[in-house]
Amino acid sequence: MKIGVLFDAMSALGPLPDQLILESVEAVEHAIDVWGHEAVRVPVNPDGRWVERVRRAKFDLVFNLCEGIDGVAEFEPMVIAVLELFGVPYSGNSSATTALCLHKNLINTLLDRAGLPVPRWSLVRRGDEVTSVGFPAICKPAAEDASIGIEQKSVVRSMRALVDRVEAMHERFLSLGLESPFDQKWFERPSHDERVTTVIDISEFMDVRPAALKAHRTQIDPTSAFWFGLPPEEARTVHPWDDFELARSLVDTDLPEDDLFAGVRDRVGG
Repeated sequence: MKIGVLFDAMSALGPLPDQLILESVEAVEHAIDVWGHEAVRVPVNPDGRWVERVRRAKFDLVFNLCEGIDGVAEFEPMVIAVLELFGVPYSGNSSATTALCLHKNLINTLLDRAGLPVPRWSLVRRGDEVTSVGFPAICKPAAEDASIGIEQKSVVRSMRALVDRVEAMHERFLSLGLESPFDQKWFERPSHDERVTTVIDISEFMDVRPAALKAHRTQIDPTSAFWFGLPPEEARTVHPWDDFELARSLVDTDLPEDDLFAGVRDRVGG
């Protein structure tokens, strides 16, 4: 069999190559070779020349590793639609299913109506009032894939924690003459200060935080002012804390806390 291997060329072969994509391509090619079939790489670029290459190649099958074009997830269903148009068998979901799953609010609604359990959620568009679904919660983009937008800072444990951090960063951006990535909607959310039980000083870790985030470039935009607009020495001064809510404790502790291991150290003799 002649098997095409599609992948996002701009992400895999660009100035900042995504090694995970290249490793996946090589692993698939190796497996195809072991099975005794022919593997043909097809890098997917925005210029569209790959479309004619697929049409002319007469592939028996396409192993689709393309999750977007130049990292843009909304193009993923379009790549699959080309294969459907040419009648080429391929791995993975249909273009319709993929397009639907890229919009979390739509797929959650369908799952809920089908009687399947989904977590509480709400969709917020620019200018909308932010509504709470309870804490802790995860705040993430509604139309991305590959876990983009999900990391530790996506976990929100109180409105106070979110608003304080955003407001401090907003003011610091302005004082440095930089454009702030935050608009007015960030500052019109109700507070839940009473729910915060634990405040942790993270100032000592500000120097390593940017490098840790950039190690996950498929999830965090390395050019985003939201994450990297302030240098560590400035971020350390604006809001160097993480806030938590103690949901349950099996040890004695006094509130408020400034130590995530409060009460535990006594048990282990630390």
